[in-house]
Amino acid sequence: MYQIAIGDDRVSNAIQIKKALQGQVKGIKVVELPPYEQGILDFVKKSEPEVVMIGVNAAGFNGMETVREIRKFNTRTQIILISEAEHTSLLKEGIALKISSCLLEPLQDKEVCEAVENAILYFGKISREKENPVQQEEFLKETLKYVEYSFIYTALLSACSEAEYKSYKKLLKLEDYGYILNIEIAGAKKGKVKDEDVYDFLKSIISEHKRCVVGPRVGDRIIVFAGAGEREARAEKANTMDNVRMAAHIIVGMEERFGLQVLIGIGGVKPLVGIHLSYEEALRCIRYRGKRNVVEIRDIEEEEISREEYMTLEDQFLKSIRLGTAEALDLFTALLDSIRPLRMEIRRNKVFSLLVLADYEARIDSQSDLEYFPVERAIRGTEEMNSDELERWAYNKAEHILNAARSNRVIRKSEGVKNAIRYMEENYMEPICLRDISEYTGISPQHFSRTFKEETGVNYIDWLTRLRMENAKKMMAAEKSTVKEVCYMVGYNDPSYFSRIFKKTVGVSPTEYVNEILPNNNN
Repeated sequence: MYQIAIGDDRVSNAIQIKKALQGQVKGIKVVELPPYEQGILDFVKKSEPEVVMIGVNAAGFNGMETVREIRKFNTRTQIILISEAEHTSLLKEGIALKISSCLLEPLQDKEVCEAVENAILYFGKISREKENPVQQEEFLKETLKYVEYSFIYTALLSACSEAEYKSYKKLLKLEDYGYILNIEIAGAKKGKVKDEDVYDFLKSIISEHKRCVVGPRVGDRIIVFAGAGEREARAEKANTMDNVRMAAHIIVGMEERFGLQVLIGIGGVKPLVGIHLSYEEALRCIRYRGKRNVVEIRDIEEEEISREEYMTLEDQFLKSIRLGTAEALDLFTALLDSIRPLRMEIRRNKVFSLLVLADYEARIDSQSDLEYFPVERAIRGTEEMNSDELERWAYNKAEHILNAARSNRVIRKSEGVKNAIRYMEENYMEPICLRDISEYTGISPQHFSRTFKEETGVNYIDWLTRLRMENAKKMMAAEKSTVKEVCYMVGYNDPSYFSRIFKKTVGVSPTEYVNEILPNNNN
Protein backbone atom coordinates (compact mmCIF):
# COMPACT_ATOMS: atom_id res chain seq x y z
CA MET A 1 0.00 0.00 0.00
CA TYR A 2 1.56 3.29 -1.13
CA GLN A 3 1.05 6.34 1.06
CA ILE A 4 0.11 9.60 -0.69
CA ALA A 5 0.44 12.44 1.85
CA ILE A 6 -1.10 15.87 1.22
CA GLY A 7 0.31 18.97 2.94
CA ASP A 8 -1.83 21.91 1.82
CA ASP A 9 -3.99 24.22 3.93
CA ARG A 10 -6.52 24.61 1.11
CA VAL A 11 -9.20 22.06 1.93
CA SER A 12 -10.57 22.20 -1.60
CA ASN A 13 -7.28 20.88 -3.00
CA ALA A 14 -7.21 17.91 -0.60
CA ILE A 15 -10.82 17.05 -1.39
CA GLN A 16 -10.25 17.23 -5.14
CA ILE A 17 -7.07 15.13 -4.97
CA LYS A 18 -8.80 12.42 -2.95
CA LYS A 19 -11.73 12.37 -5.34
CA ALA A 20 -9.49 12.28 -8.41
CA LEU A 21 -7.38 9.37 -7.09
CA GLN A 22 -10.28 7.31 -5.76
CA GLY A 23 -10.78 4.29 -7.96
CA GLN A 24 -8.28 5.56 -10.55
CA VAL A 25 -4.96 4.78 -8.85
CA LYS A 26 -4.90 1.38 -7.15
CA GLY A 27 -3.01 0.33 -4.04
CA ILE A 28 -2.76 3.74 -2.39
CA LYS A 29 -3.75 5.34 0.90
CA VAL A 30 -4.30 9.11 0.95
CA VAL A 31 -3.29 10.89 4.18
CA GLU A 32 -3.97 14.55 5.00
CA LEU A 33 -1.09 16.17 6.87
CA PRO A 34 -1.29 19.15 9.24
CA PRO A 35 -0.74 22.35 7.20
CA TYR A 36 2.45 23.45 8.90
CA GLU A 37 6.10 22.60 8.30
CA GLN A 38 6.99 20.68 11.46
CA GLY A 39 3.90 18.47 11.21
CA ILE A 40 4.84 17.48 7.66
CA LEU A 41 8.50 16.89 8.55
CA ASP A 42 7.59 14.71 11.54
CA PHE A 43 5.29 12.55 9.42
CA VAL A 44 7.83 12.09 6.61
CA LYS A 45 10.57 11.14 9.11
CA LYS A 46 8.33 8.63 10.86
CA SER A 47 6.35 7.09 8.00
CA GLU A 48 8.60 7.66 4.94
CA PRO A 49 5.65 7.94 2.53
CA GLU A 50 6.18 7.16 -1.12
CA VAL A 51 4.67 10.47 -2.28
CA VAL A 52 4.14 13.86 -0.61
CA MET A 53 2.05 16.58 -2.29
CA ILE A 54 2.91 20.04 -0.93
CA GLY A 55 1.19 23.37 -1.59
CA VAL A 56 3.85 25.96 -2.40
CA ASN A 57 1.54 28.90 -1.70
CA ALA A 58 -0.10 27.53 1.44
CA ALA A 59 -0.68 30.22 4.05
CA GLY A 60 0.50 28.19 7.04
CA PHE A 61 4.03 27.51 5.91
CA ASN A 62 6.65 28.04 3.21
CA GLY A 63 6.21 25.08 0.87
CA MET A 64 9.64 25.26 -0.78
CA GLU A 65 11.37 25.58 2.58
CA THR A 66 9.57 22.41 3.69
CA VAL A 67 10.81 20.61 0.57
CA ARG A 68 14.38 21.73 1.28
CA GLU A 69 14.13 20.38 4.83
CA ILE A 70 12.74 17.03 3.63
CA ARG A 71 15.61 16.62 1.19
CA LYS A 72 18.14 16.98 4.03
CA PHE A 73 17.11 13.60 5.45
CA ASN A 74 15.07 11.92 2.70
CA THR A 75 15.96 11.68 -0.99
CA ARG A 76 13.65 8.81 -1.93
CA THR A 77 10.17 10.17 -1.19
CA GLN A 78 8.71 11.65 -4.35
CA ILE A 79 7.50 15.24 -3.97
CA ILE A 80 4.75 16.82 -6.07
CA LEU A 81 4.37 20.60 -5.78
CA ILE A 82 1.02 22.37 -6.05
CA SER A 83 1.34 25.99 -7.13
CA GLU A 84 -0.90 28.86 -8.17
CA ALA A 85 1.57 29.98 -10.83
CA GLU A 86 4.59 28.73 -12.74
CA HIS A 87 7.63 30.80 -11.76
CA THR A 88 11.13 30.51 -13.18
CA SER A 89 12.64 30.23 -9.70
CA LEU A 90 10.15 27.52 -8.76
CA LEU A 91 11.04 25.38 -11.77
CA LYS A 92 14.74 25.85 -11.26
CA GLU A 93 14.81 25.05 -7.55
CA GLY A 94 12.32 22.22 -8.00
CA ILE A 95 14.65 20.52 -10.45
CA ALA A 96 17.59 20.97 -8.08
CA LEU A 97 15.57 19.39 -5.25
CA LYS A 98 14.49 16.51 -7.52
CA ILE A 99 10.77 17.07 -7.29
CA SER A 100 8.65 14.61 -9.22
CA SER A 101 6.36 17.19 -10.84
CA CYS A 102 4.62 20.52 -10.33
CA LEU A 103 0.83 20.80 -10.67
CA LEU A 104 -0.67 24.20 -11.43
CA GLU A 105 -4.00 25.28 -10.05
CA PRO A 106 -6.80 24.86 -10.89
CA LEU A 107 -6.00 21.15 -10.52
CA GLN A 108 -7.05 18.78 -13.30
CA ASP A 109 -8.07 15.26 -12.21
CA LYS A 110 -6.21 13.58 -15.07
CA GLU A 111 -2.98 15.47 -14.33
CA VAL A 112 -3.24 14.61 -10.61
CA CYS A 113 -3.59 10.89 -11.36
CA GLU A 114 -0.74 10.88 -13.90
CA ALA A 115 1.58 12.78 -11.54
CA VAL A 116 0.91 10.33 -8.66
CA GLU A 117 1.29 7.25 -10.89
CA ASN A 118 4.59 8.52 -12.32
CA ALA A 119 5.87 9.37 -8.82
CA ILE A 120 5.03 5.85 -7.55
CA LEU A 121 6.75 4.24 -10.54
CA TYR A 122 9.87 6.34 -10.07
CA PHE A 123 9.94 5.63 -6.33
CA GLY A 124 9.91 1.91 -7.08
CA LYS A 125 12.61 2.31 -9.67
CA ILE A 126 15.10 4.15 -7.45
CA SER A 127 14.35 1.75 -4.59
CA ARG A 128 15.26 -1.25 -6.75
CA GLU A 129 18.34 0.45 -8.15
CA LYS A 130 19.61 1.32 -4.69
CA GLU A 131 19.48 -2.35 -3.75
CA ASN A 132 20.97 -3.59 -7.02
CA PRO A 133 24.59 -2.48 -7.69
CA VAL A 134 24.31 -3.69 -11.30
CA GLN A 135 21.89 -0.84 -12.02
CA GLN A 136 23.91 1.93 -10.39
CA GLU A 137 25.24 3.11 -13.74
CA GLU A 138 21.72 3.46 -15.11
CA PHE A 139 20.73 5.40 -12.00
CA LEU A 140 23.65 7.81 -12.47
CA LYS A 141 22.64 8.25 -16.10
CA GLU A 142 19.12 9.18 -15.00
CA THR A 143 20.51 11.67 -12.49
CA LEU A 144 22.70 13.24 -15.16
CA LYS A 145 19.65 13.63 -17.37
CA TYR A 146 17.93 15.71 -14.71
CA VAL A 147 21.03 17.90 -14.40
CA GLU A 148 20.77 18.42 -18.17
CA TYR A 149 17.12 19.38 -17.81
CA SER A 150 18.06 21.89 -15.13
CA PHE A 151 20.71 23.43 -17.36
CA ILE A 152 18.27 23.78 -20.26
CA TYR A 153 15.74 25.61 -18.08
CA THR A 154 18.52 27.91 -16.88
CA ALA A 155 19.79 28.50 -20.42
CA LEU A 156 16.35 29.45 -21.69
CA LEU A 157 15.47 31.77 -18.85
CA SER A 158 18.91 33.22 -18.04
CA ALA A 159 18.16 32.79 -14.38
CA CYS A 160 21.49 31.90 -12.78
CA SER A 161 24.82 33.47 -12.00
CA GLU A 162 28.15 33.02 -13.75
CA ALA A 163 29.28 30.80 -10.84
CA GLU A 164 26.34 28.49 -11.42
CA TYR A 165 27.16 28.30 -15.11
CA LYS A 166 30.66 27.21 -14.14
CA SER A 167 29.14 24.41 -12.04
CA TYR A 168 27.07 23.23 -15.00
CA LYS A 169 30.13 23.43 -17.22
CA LYS A 170 32.06 21.18 -14.85
CA LEU A 171 29.25 18.66 -14.26
CA LEU A 172 28.27 18.33 -17.92
CA LYS A 173 31.75 18.90 -19.36
CA LEU A 174 30.56 21.78 -21.51
CA GLU A 175 32.63 23.99 -23.77
CA ASP A 176 32.87 27.77 -23.37
CA TYR A 177 30.54 28.40 -26.30
CA GLY A 178 27.54 26.78 -27.84
CA TYR A 179 24.24 27.26 -29.63
CA ILE A 180 20.64 26.14 -29.33
CA LEU A 181 18.65 23.83 -31.58
CA ASN A 182 14.90 24.36 -31.31
CA ILE A 183 13.28 21.10 -32.46
CA GLU A 184 9.54 21.50 -32.95
CA ILE A 185 7.22 18.60 -33.70
CA ALA A 186 5.00 19.63 -36.61
CA GLY A 187 3.15 16.37 -37.16
CA ALA A 188 2.94 12.86 -35.72
CA LYS A 189 1.55 9.50 -36.71
CA LYS A 190 -0.79 7.65 -34.39
CA GLY A 191 0.78 5.88 -31.45
CA LYS A 192 2.38 7.07 -28.24
CA VAL A 193 6.07 7.93 -28.27
CA LYS A 194 8.03 7.69 -25.02
CA ASP A 195 9.95 10.84 -24.12
CA GLU A 196 12.92 8.82 -22.85
CA ASP A 197 13.24 7.08 -26.23
CA VAL A 198 13.31 10.45 -28.01
CA TYR A 199 15.89 11.73 -25.50
CA ASP A 200 18.17 8.72 -26.06
CA PHE A 201 17.83 8.99 -29.84
CA LEU A 202 18.66 12.71 -29.98
CA LYS A 203 21.53 12.21 -27.56
CA SER A 204 23.08 9.52 -29.74
CA ILE A 205 22.59 11.43 -33.01
CA ILE A 206 23.85 14.84 -31.89
CA SER A 207 26.74 13.39 -29.89
CA GLU A 208 28.18 12.13 -33.17
CA HIS A 209 28.63 15.78 -34.18
CA LYS A 210 28.83 17.82 -30.97
CA ARG A 211 28.93 17.54 -27.21
CA CYS A 212 25.33 18.22 -26.36
CA VAL A 213 22.69 18.64 -23.66
CA VAL A 214 19.18 17.47 -24.50
CA GLY A 215 16.27 19.08 -22.67
CA PRO A 216 12.86 17.62 -21.83
CA ARG A 217 10.00 17.62 -24.30
CA VAL A 218 7.71 20.50 -23.38
CA GLY A 219 4.55 20.38 -25.46
CA ASP A 220 5.74 20.09 -29.05
CA ARG A 221 9.20 21.57 -28.41
CA ILE A 222 12.55 20.00 -27.52
CA ILE A 223 15.54 22.26 -26.81
CA VAL A 224 19.10 21.04 -27.36
CA PHE A 225 22.37 22.74 -26.47
CA ALA A 226 25.25 21.95 -28.81
CA GLY A 227 28.78 22.82 -27.72
CA ALA A 228 31.22 24.90 -29.77
CA GLY A 229 34.84 25.91 -29.35
CA GLU A 230 36.25 29.43 -29.39
CA ARG A 231 37.44 29.03 -32.99
CA GLU A 232 33.92 28.17 -34.12
CA ALA A 233 32.53 31.11 -32.18
CA ARG A 234 34.86 33.51 -34.00
CA ALA A 235 34.18 32.09 -37.45
CA GLU A 236 31.48 33.98 -39.33
CA LYS A 237 30.05 30.90 -41.07
CA ALA A 238 31.43 28.11 -38.94
CA ASN A 239 30.32 24.54 -39.61
CA THR A 240 27.20 25.46 -41.57
CA MET A 241 27.27 22.23 -43.54
CA ASP A 242 27.92 20.20 -40.40
CA ASN A 243 24.85 21.76 -38.81
CA VAL A 244 22.73 21.04 -41.87
CA ARG A 245 23.89 17.41 -42.00
CA MET A 246 23.16 16.97 -38.29
CA ALA A 247 19.71 18.53 -38.66
CA ALA A 248 18.91 16.36 -41.68
CA HIS A 249 19.96 13.28 -39.71
CA ILE A 250 17.58 14.30 -36.90
CA ILE A 251 14.66 14.98 -39.26
CA VAL A 252 15.01 11.67 -41.12
CA GLY A 253 15.59 9.69 -37.92
CA MET A 254 12.63 11.18 -36.04
CA GLU A 255 10.35 10.36 -38.99
CA GLU A 256 11.62 6.82 -39.54
CA ARG A 257 11.90 5.78 -35.91
CA PHE A 258 9.00 7.59 -34.21
CA GLY A 259 6.78 8.85 -37.03
CA LEU A 260 7.41 12.45 -35.92
CA GLN A 261 7.78 15.26 -38.43
CA VAL A 262 10.01 17.98 -37.03
CA LEU A 263 11.23 21.48 -37.87
CA ILE A 264 14.59 22.74 -36.62
CA GLY A 265 15.71 26.28 -35.88
CA ILE A 266 19.41 26.85 -35.15
CA GLY A 267 20.55 29.87 -33.14
CA GLY A 268 23.93 31.54 -33.37
CA VAL A 269 27.02 30.55 -31.37
CA LYS A 270 27.13 32.39 -28.03
CA PRO A 271 29.18 32.32 -24.81
CA LEU A 272 27.73 29.95 -22.22
CA VAL A 273 26.43 32.79 -20.03
CA GLY A 274 24.58 34.29 -23.01
CA ILE A 275 23.14 31.08 -24.40
CA HIS A 276 19.56 32.35 -23.88
CA LEU A 277 20.17 34.71 -26.82
CA SER A 278 20.81 31.72 -29.07
CA TYR A 279 17.54 30.20 -27.82
CA GLU A 280 15.62 33.32 -28.85
CA GLU A 281 17.27 33.21 -32.28
CA ALA A 282 16.31 29.54 -32.67
CA LEU A 283 12.68 30.44 -31.95
CA ARG A 284 12.80 33.18 -34.58
CA CYS A 285 14.11 30.71 -37.13
CA ILE A 286 10.95 28.62 -36.81
CA ARG A 287 8.66 31.64 -36.99
CA TYR A 288 10.25 32.94 -40.19
CA ARG A 289 11.27 29.66 -41.78
CA GLY A 290 9.11 29.94 -44.90
CA LYS A 291 8.89 26.46 -46.46
CA ARG A 292 12.19 25.18 -45.06
CA ASN A 293 12.49 22.43 -42.46
CA VAL A 294 15.91 23.60 -41.22
CA VAL A 295 16.75 27.27 -40.71
CA GLU A 296 19.86 28.87 -39.22
CA ILE A 297 19.72 32.38 -37.81
CA ARG A 298 22.02 33.65 -40.55
CA ASP A 299 19.43 32.59 -43.13
CA ILE A 300 16.88 35.07 -41.88
CA GLU A 301 16.78 38.51 -43.43
CA GLU A 302 15.82 41.28 -41.01
CA GLU A 303 12.70 42.81 -42.54
CA GLU A 304 10.26 45.19 -40.91
CA ILE A 305 6.79 43.65 -40.89
CA SER A 306 3.81 45.68 -42.06
CA ARG A 307 1.66 47.69 -39.66
CA GLU A 308 -1.28 45.32 -40.26
CA GLU A 309 0.86 42.27 -39.46
CA TYR A 310 2.14 43.95 -36.30
CA MET A 311 -1.36 44.88 -35.12
CA THR A 312 -2.57 41.33 -35.76
CA LEU A 313 0.30 39.96 -33.70
CA GLU A 314 -0.37 42.47 -30.94
CA ASP A 315 -4.07 41.50 -30.87
CA GLN A 316 -3.12 37.83 -30.56
CA PHE A 317 -0.78 38.66 -27.67
CA LEU A 318 -3.41 40.63 -25.74
CA LYS A 319 -6.04 37.98 -26.48
CA SER A 320 -3.76 35.28 -25.07
CA ILE A 321 -3.47 37.29 -21.83
CA ARG A 322 -7.24 37.66 -21.56
CA LEU A 323 -7.77 33.93 -22.13
CA GLY A 324 -4.84 32.96 -19.88
CA THR A 325 -3.27 30.79 -22.60
CA ALA A 326 0.33 29.56 -22.51
CA GLU A 327 1.58 31.17 -25.75
CA ALA A 328 1.56 34.75 -24.38
CA LEU A 329 5.33 34.90 -23.85
CA ASP A 330 6.04 33.35 -27.26
CA LEU A 331 3.84 36.00 -28.89
CA PHE A 332 5.62 38.71 -26.92
CA THR A 333 8.95 37.39 -28.19
CA ALA A 334 7.57 37.47 -31.74
CA LEU A 335 6.60 41.12 -31.24
CA LEU A 336 10.12 41.92 -30.03
CA ASP A 337 11.48 40.22 -33.17
CA SER A 338 9.18 42.24 -35.41
CA ILE A 339 10.41 45.62 -34.11
CA ARG A 340 14.11 44.71 -34.14
CA PRO A 341 14.84 46.59 -37.43
CA LEU A 342 13.47 49.87 -35.99
CA ARG A 343 15.64 52.61 -34.55
CA MET A 344 16.48 52.08 -30.87
CA GLU A 345 14.39 55.00 -29.62
CA ILE A 346 11.29 53.79 -31.50
CA ARG A 347 11.88 50.21 -30.33
CA ARG A 348 12.01 51.33 -26.71
CA ASN A 349 8.72 53.21 -27.10
CA LYS A 350 7.11 50.14 -28.68
CA VAL A 351 8.37 47.95 -25.85
CA PHE A 352 6.94 50.28 -23.20
CA SER A 353 3.62 50.42 -25.06
CA LEU A 354 3.39 46.62 -25.18
CA LEU A 355 4.18 46.27 -21.48
CA VAL A 356 1.58 48.87 -20.50
CA LEU A 357 -1.07 47.11 -22.61
CA ALA A 358 -0.09 43.75 -21.14
CA ASP A 359 -0.23 45.21 -17.64
CA TYR A 360 -3.75 46.54 -18.29
CA GLU A 361 -5.04 43.22 -19.67
CA ALA A 362 -3.38 41.25 -16.86
CA ARG A 363 -4.95 43.21 -14.03
CA ILE A 364 -8.56 42.91 -15.30
CA ASP A 365 -9.17 39.71 -13.30
CA SER A 366 -6.89 40.57 -10.38
CA GLN A 367 -8.26 40.29 -6.86
CA SER A 368 -5.77 42.83 -5.49
CA ASP A 369 -4.17 46.03 -6.73
CA LEU A 370 -1.06 44.89 -8.56
CA GLU A 371 1.75 47.42 -8.83
CA TYR A 372 1.30 49.36 -12.06
CA PHE A 373 4.04 49.12 -14.65
CA PRO A 374 6.38 52.05 -13.80
CA VAL A 375 6.82 53.67 -17.22
CA GLU A 376 8.89 56.70 -16.16
CA ARG A 377 11.24 54.60 -14.02
CA ALA A 378 11.54 52.05 -16.83
CA ILE A 379 12.46 54.75 -19.35
CA ARG A 380 15.23 56.03 -17.08
CA GLY A 381 16.46 52.53 -16.30
CA THR A 382 16.79 51.43 -19.92
CA GLU A 383 18.44 54.52 -21.42
CA GLU A 384 21.91 52.96 -21.41
CA MET A 385 20.87 49.47 -22.51
CA ASN A 386 21.95 48.01 -25.82
CA SER A 387 19.62 46.04 -28.08
CA ASP A 388 20.12 42.62 -26.45
CA GLU A 389 19.86 44.04 -22.93
CA LEU A 390 16.60 45.81 -23.77
CA GLU A 391 15.04 42.64 -25.17
CA ARG A 392 16.08 40.59 -22.17
CA TRP A 393 14.78 43.23 -19.78
CA ALA A 394 11.46 43.43 -21.66
CA TYR A 395 11.03 39.64 -21.69
CA ASN A 396 11.61 39.44 -17.93
CA LYS A 397 9.14 42.28 -17.30
CA ALA A 398 6.48 40.59 -19.44
CA GLU A 399 7.06 37.29 -17.63
CA HIS A 400 6.70 39.06 -14.26
CA ILE A 401 3.45 40.78 -15.30
CA LEU A 402 1.87 37.54 -16.52
CA ASN A 403 2.93 35.51 -13.48
CA ALA A 404 1.78 38.21 -11.04
CA ALA A 405 -1.60 38.38 -12.73
CA ARG A 406 -1.98 34.63 -12.66
CA SER A 407 -1.13 34.49 -8.96
CA ASN A 408 -3.62 37.21 -8.04
CA ARG A 409 -6.57 36.26 -10.23
CA VAL A 410 -9.74 35.84 -8.20
CA ILE A 411 -10.96 32.71 -9.98
CA ARG A 412 -9.35 31.28 -13.02
CA LYS A 413 -11.79 31.10 -15.84
CA SER A 414 -13.33 27.66 -16.18
CA GLU A 415 -13.05 25.84 -19.49
CA GLY A 416 -16.65 26.77 -20.26
CA VAL A 417 -16.00 30.49 -19.81
CA LYS A 418 -12.72 30.29 -21.73
CA ASN A 419 -14.51 28.55 -24.60
CA ALA A 420 -17.24 31.19 -24.53
CA ILE A 421 -14.69 34.02 -24.72
CA ARG A 422 -12.91 32.23 -27.54
CA TYR A 423 -16.23 31.81 -29.36
CA MET A 424 -17.01 35.53 -29.04
CA GLU A 425 -13.49 36.49 -30.15
CA GLU A 426 -13.89 34.41 -33.31
CA ASN A 427 -17.54 35.24 -34.10
CA TYR A 428 -18.14 38.79 -32.83
CA MET A 429 -18.85 39.91 -36.42
CA GLU A 430 -21.96 37.69 -36.48
CA PRO A 431 -25.21 38.03 -34.50
CA ILE A 432 -24.64 36.16 -31.20
CA CYS A 433 -27.25 35.33 -28.58
CA LEU A 434 -27.09 33.58 -25.21
CA ARG A 435 -28.42 30.34 -26.68
CA ASP A 436 -25.65 30.28 -29.33
CA ILE A 437 -22.95 30.49 -26.67
CA SER A 438 -24.59 28.02 -24.29
CA GLU A 439 -24.94 25.46 -27.07
CA TYR A 440 -21.29 25.95 -28.06
CA THR A 441 -20.04 25.52 -24.48
CA GLY A 442 -22.50 22.75 -23.56
CA ILE A 443 -23.75 24.70 -20.52
CA SER A 444 -27.37 25.65 -19.87
CA PRO A 445 -28.13 29.34 -20.58
CA GLN A 446 -28.98 30.12 -16.96
CA HIS A 447 -25.91 28.38 -15.52
CA PHE A 448 -23.62 29.89 -18.15
CA SER A 449 -24.94 33.42 -17.61
CA ARG A 450 -24.41 33.15 -13.83
CA THR A 451 -20.96 31.52 -14.13
CA PHE A 452 -19.71 34.05 -16.68
CA LYS A 453 -20.70 36.98 -14.43
CA GLU A 454 -19.10 35.33 -11.37
CA GLU A 455 -15.79 34.65 -13.11
CA THR A 456 -15.37 37.82 -15.20
CA GLY A 457 -17.29 40.39 -13.18
CA VAL A 458 -19.45 41.43 -16.17
CA ASN A 459 -22.39 40.02 -18.10
CA TYR A 460 -21.56 38.18 -21.31
CA ILE A 461 -23.36 40.83 -23.38
CA ASP A 462 -21.20 43.58 -21.85
CA TRP A 463 -18.08 41.55 -22.65
CA LEU A 464 -19.27 41.06 -26.23
CA THR A 465 -20.13 44.75 -26.60
CA ARG A 466 -16.70 45.83 -25.36
CA LEU A 467 -15.06 43.38 -27.76
CA ARG A 468 -17.08 44.72 -30.70
CA MET A 469 -16.36 48.35 -29.84
CA GLU A 470 -12.61 47.74 -29.56
CA ASN A 471 -12.59 46.10 -32.99
CA ALA A 472 -14.78 48.87 -34.40
CA LYS A 473 -12.24 51.49 -33.24
CA LYS A 474 -9.41 49.56 -34.89
CA MET A 475 -11.34 49.31 -38.15
CA MET A 476 -12.04 53.05 -38.12
CA ALA A 477 -8.40 53.79 -37.37
CA ALA A 478 -7.38 51.75 -40.42
CA GLU A 479 -9.39 54.23 -42.56
CA LYS A 480 -10.50 51.54 -44.95
CA SER A 481 -14.19 51.38 -44.04
CA THR A 482 -17.04 53.81 -43.42
CA VAL A 483 -18.88 53.92 -40.11
CA LYS A 484 -21.83 52.17 -41.71
CA GLU A 485 -19.60 49.40 -43.06
CA VAL A 486 -17.95 48.97 -39.67
CA CYS A 487 -21.38 48.60 -38.09
CA TYR A 488 -22.12 45.50 -40.18
CA MET A 489 -18.55 44.17 -39.81
CA VAL A 490 -18.79 43.99 -36.00
CA GLY A 491 -22.12 42.18 -35.82
CA TYR A 492 -24.79 44.90 -35.87
CA ASN A 493 -27.46 45.31 -38.55
CA ASP A 494 -28.76 48.74 -37.52
CA PRO A 495 -26.33 51.70 -37.91
CA SER A 496 -28.42 53.89 -35.58
CA TYR A 497 -28.35 51.29 -32.82
CA PHE A 498 -24.62 50.76 -33.39
CA SER A 499 -24.02 54.51 -33.01
CA ARG A 500 -25.95 54.62 -29.72
CA ILE A 501 -24.04 51.64 -28.29
CA PHE A 502 -20.72 53.09 -29.49
CA LYS A 503 -21.38 56.45 -27.81
CA LYS A 504 -22.54 54.78 -24.59
CA THR A 505 -19.39 52.61 -24.47
CA VAL A 506 -16.69 54.92 -25.88
CA GLY A 507 -18.13 58.28 -24.80
CA VAL A 508 -18.38 59.83 -28.27
CA SER A 509 -20.28 58.96 -31.43
CA PRO A 510 -18.55 57.03 -34.24
CA THR A 511 -18.47 60.18 -36.37
CA GLU A 512 -16.91 62.23 -33.57
CA TYR A 513 -14.39 59.46 -32.98
CA VAL A 514 -13.33 59.48 -36.65
CA ASN A 515 -13.29 63.26 -37.09
CA GLU A 516 -11.93 64.39 -33.72
CA ILE A 517 -10.34 61.63 -31.64
CA LEU A 518 -8.35 59.81 -34.33
CA PRO A 519 -6.74 62.95 -35.85
CA ASN A 520 -5.62 64.06 -32.36
CA ASN A 521 -4.09 60.62 -31.66
CA ASN A 522 -2.15 60.74 -34.91
CA ASN A 523 -0.61 64.15 -34.23
